[in-house]
Amino acid sequence: MSIEKEKIMKESGKALLKKNVLLSAVAALVMAGVMTLPWSTMTVWAATVGNNWESNVTVADDNDVIDGDVTASNGITLNIPDGKKLTVNGTITVYEGSGTLTVTGNGTLVVNGADGEDGADGNDENGGDGAYGGDGGEGGAGINGNLIVNGADVNITGGEGGDGGEGGDGGIGGDGGEGGEGGVGVSGDLTVQCGTVIITGGEGGAGGNGGYGSVYGDYAPGGNGGEGGTGVTGDVIVITESLTISGGDGGEGDAGGGGGSGIDGKLTVRDGNVMVTGGDGGVFGGKGVSVSSDGNVSVAGGMVEIYGGSSHDMDGGYGINNSNVSVTGGTLIIAGGSGYCNFGIFGGYVTLGGGQFKVSGEQTVVGGLVTVADGMIYKDDSSPANYYTGELTNDGIKAINGKTLSPVTDAHTVTIADGITNGTLAATDGVCTTVSESLQTIALKDATVTLTATPADHYVLSEVTVTKAGGGTVSVNGTGNTRTFTMPSENVTVSATFTQIPVKYLDASGTEKSCTDYTVLTGGGLRSDRECRT
Repeated sequence: MSIEKEKIMKESGKALLKKNVLLSAVAALVMAGVMTLPWSTMTVWAATVGNNWESNVTVADDNDVIDGDVTASNGITLNIPDGKKLTVNGTITVYEGSGTLTVTGNGTLVVNGADGEDGADGNDENGGDGAYGGDGGEGGAGINGNLIVNGADVNITGGEGGDGGEGGDGGIGGDGGEGGEGGVGVSGDLTVQCGTVIITGGEGGAGGNGGYGSVYGDYAPGGNGGEGGTGVTGDVIVITESLTISGGDGGEGDAGGGGGSGIDGKLTVRDGNVMVTGGDGGVFGGKGVSVSSDGNVSVAGGMVEIYGGSSHDMDGGYGINNSNVSVTGGTLIIAGGSGYCNFGIFGGYVTLGGGQFKVSGEQTVVGGLVTVADGMIYKDDSSPANYYTGELTNDGIKAINGKTLSPVTDAHTVTIADGITNGTLAATDGVCTTVSESLQTIALKDATVTLTATPADHYVLSEVTVTKAGGGTVSVNGTGNTRTFTMPSENVTVSATFTQIPVKYLDASGTEKSCTDYTVLTGGGLRSDRECRT
């Protein structure tokens, strides 16, 4: 080989080595997301799925499982190809809860928020008081951040709240611990562009049993059940396909925990099949959709069903709470959950510009108005023959095509006056107690309200007065400890008077006398040694 040719080959080798080093450096920078190639629109995907997603992730295994929490950078895309599945047993936190994760592909994502820890049992104390049981921990969220679903099947469940610990035995038993709250399904906004999505709030933990007390031979109070977790805490937008959201059920306990809301934000549906349900509970059922007074539920197409959760002990959940409802297409069905009372809609306005609207519950709209420009509206009957069409005015009973409709309920508060002595009075029928709405007791106009009195010992109910807020009183019927009145179209205050029952006795001379103002009555029966002391 000539010297000149050998020199050329050496120079070429050096150049090739430099080029390879440069390309390797560029490739490393691209994979790290530090730089992009100007002539390329390629998306960079992480090679494996771990617990820290700093760049876009694709699932390669048929059934990949991550145990433990996951952190993701803002704007990350998780691609799950058809036939692939990723299960995360923990919480996915996106940019400290304020970022957005997008899920694409036709595969399946399952996220199970971690269950809360059970509370510790209280220690037993021989002769002393038993220790209280520890409270259960809160269940973990499924997604902590905003979520966009574009094509995948997604199933997200908040973790169950931990059970309260049992109270310790002792001279006085310790109280049982409180059950932990169920975890949130998605703590943020949710957008379903397409795909099948199921979001469920975690179930509240059960309250712990109270400890046994040897002094009185009884058990201390058990802990209350934890509230069910909310399905989605932010706003929800559905472009098409399928979405099911459920609030978590309340845990069992001395008082059952309340059901979680399905959605704690706005709901907008362009098309698709959507079902939102509040969780079942003890003290109250969860709301289907619960938003602030400036929130709204908008339906432009598809089939949308919203149901309040049922209550074991008190009021069922509202279908929609404090929201303005707009229907321009599709079908919207709303129903309050079963319970002592239920509400289809509580507060807000309804505007129907097309489509079909149905609401069920003892109350239709409380404090709101219904306006129909087009479309069909009906109540408590699914028969198309009972649809109502046409324009509704905003005053009183509505007459539409010769039929009547009352979409605006006339409900007002019933307040038991302070300062009633020697007994108690309660409204026990014909009213609803808005457990989660500042504990108001309300009744519909013209409803028959039943009042039940419980006199103290040696007292009797003598008078009940129902006073209207605007002045004047309402007629009261009935005798004994049960009275009724017809609810007017305004708030009322109810007061009661209890008087002592006259007691007969014989004085020292054997003369029968009567005593009505006594604090102590000695002796028994109609005897000469019986005395009435004031």
